[in-house]
Amino acid sequence: MKSAAKINQKMNKKETGEFIFRFYRKRATSFLANLYKASITGDDEDIHKARVDVKKIIALFRLFEMILPNVFQKDDHYYLFQKLFSITGKIRESQVNVLLLGDYFKGDPETNKYKSFIKAEVTRLTRQFLLTVQKVEDRNLKKTEIEIRRLGAKIGQKKFISVAYKFILKKALKTKKILIEKKSPEYLHKDRQNLKAIGAIAALSKTIKRDKKLDHILHDLTNLEVLIGKWHDKQVFIRSINAFIKKKGKIQKTGFPLMKGLKNQMIEDCNILQKKITPELKQLLTTILDSQKINITEPQTEKNGGAE
Repeated sequence: MKSAAKINQKMNKKETGEFIFRFYRKRATSFLANLYKASITGDDEDIHKARVDVKKIIALFRLFEMILPNVFQKDDHYYLFQKLFSITGKIRESQVNVLLLGDYFKGDPETNKYKSFIKAEVTRLTRQFLLTVQKVEDRNLKKTEIEIRRLGAKIGQKKFISVAYKFILKKALKTKKILIEKKSPEYLHKDRQNLKAIGAIAALSKTIKRDKKLDHILHDLTNLEVLIGKWHDKQVFIRSINAFIKKKGKIQKTGFPLMKGLKNQMIEDCNILQKKITPELKQLLTTILDSQKINITEPQTEKNGGAE
């Protein structure tokens, strides 16, 4: 990798291409290492590390698609990671559900039944994960690596940064539109996806060329992601409780009053978090869009916290 001093200077096309290629190869190598380790140990943390690597790889794919739309298509390469990314995400959600449950109930019959429900789900997903890992072919990943090296040579620093800003602006405008319109209870989840893409591209661009504007974006985004991450975890927990009650409620006629009460508490917590998220999200969008003189209106909070 280039030194910090070199990154502050202007890189020529060859240096930029080599930097991008090394960024991808480092992430791909880390992904394979964590993937194969997880396939042996079945360890949740190794599975999560592989997922984090995929997020960074996808960010690069998105940017390539914008820079060279007639040459590079994200979906032609993302399919290699898509199923694993989906499964590891579900495993991670189950981990978080157990952790959240421990903050509220411990040792009661309803909690124990719910934990058994989650453990069975993790076992099923882990088995599915291990089967999927066996189907990953190194030669296909190698083909993508070769193409990344070839395409990287066509991208200069100036164009890379220019397209990165266009990408960030596009995602910010989309986030603003969703925030204002709120056509579905899942609007904040969609905004979260856009913010993750903004963060990934901003962080990657910063490694190519330091920029105070990117520093401001990442600073505002860091605090916001903590809040919106908590909101998302609670939303996932609510969906899990609903699935648990639907599946087990037919057997236990009492209807799981404690779990239903916990669900209502999660909905209230989501409402409180949304009130905190709104001004921080507004501030982030202002940071990104201020030069465009775009007005951002204040959204209203959903009555049910966006969970069903």
